[in-house]
Parts: sequence; structure tokens; C-alpha cells
Amino acid sequence: MILFQFLDVLSLHCFDGLASFQVGEFCLPKLKKVKLDICLRQLQIVDVAAINLEDLYIYSPWNLKLKASDLLEAKIYFDSLANPDTDWYSKLPNFLVNFNHSVAIDLSSKNDEVMVIPKDVRVNFLPPLHATNNLHVNIEKRLKYSIVDVVYSLLWISPQLDTISFGGTLRLKDPKDASNEAGKPCCSSTLGLLEA
Repeated sequence: MILFQFLDVLSLHCFDGLASFQVGEFCLPKLKKVKLDICLRQLQIVDVAAINLEDLYIYSPWNLKLKASDLLEAKIYFDSLANPDTDWYSKLPNFLVNFNHSVAIDLSSKNDEVMVIPKDVRVNFLPPLHATNNLHVNIEKRLKYSIVDVVYSLLWISPQLDTISFGGTLRLKDPKDASNEAGKPCCSSTLGLLEA
């Protein structure tokens, strides 16, 4: 393992049959960036303990254990799901809690359904990102929900937000755009809605 003691970037692409990925705390002490590609669809368990990790790009495997720097900026892409079920939504908070102390989180998905956690699921969990201040959301296609529904769900996921920004179909030019859609304001005055 001495060969890899200075490795600071690790990017994994298309390894057929790879079911688990583990990085020990003392294995790669200089590791700052990890990218796990979407083609690692068989990946079920990810265990990363890298105290200097500042950048993680991951496609939502549910069995995740993460120990990283408080400077972590996480980029999470939710693969396309048609009609996610209650089981999927109940796994989401447990997955997201791994990123609770991240400096910034970028959530991306192909549609709005994976971002709007149903109320009946919310009552059974604590908000997973209660210590996260900066959230960027990119949704490629709005199928079902209004901007207000998406923002309310995001404020449950991360209730202490200072900044939330949008890309994709949720890009807003003015906070009033969200209030006009449903006839009521979408957020408090302390929340900054920024165009990506």
C-alpha cells in the first residue's frame, strides 16, 4: 500500500461485477477526491474513510459509510427512477445523513420525483442534512411537482440552509417566480434563491 500513499484523486469507471468499494482511513491518507461512475451499477456497498476527502462524486448507492473532511463538497446524482416507491424514499434519508457536515452538496436527478419526499415518509425520519448550509439542485425534467413542492421537500431535507440554488428546469430568476406558481411564497426571507 506504500505505492499509493501520495494518491490524491481516485476515479473508478466500469468495473464489471464490483459489488463493494472500501477505502480505509490510513490506506490513502492524501486522498482528496473520489469519483464513482454511473456504470458501477452493481456497486452495493461504499465505505470511504478519508479524513482529507474534499470532493466526492457518487451515484447514490444506499449502503454508504462515509468519514471525510468537514470541507467535503459532495456531488450526488440520483439515477433515473420511474415511480420511486416507499422503500426507496425511506432509504434516502439514511443515505443523505452521511453528508450532513458537508460544506456544499450538489443534488442532481433526471426528474423531480426523487427530490420530493412524501409527507408520510418525512414523519418517520429526522431531516438528514440539518447541518448543511449550501445546496445546489439540478433537475432535468419536471414531471409531477411544482417548484414549491420541491422547495418544501428540500427545506425538510436541509432545514438550516443559507443558500439554495437551482439548475435545469428549476432555474429561478427571482424568488417571486416560485410564489407565483402556487400563489404562496415558497421560502422564508433568510433563504437565498440564486440562479445557477
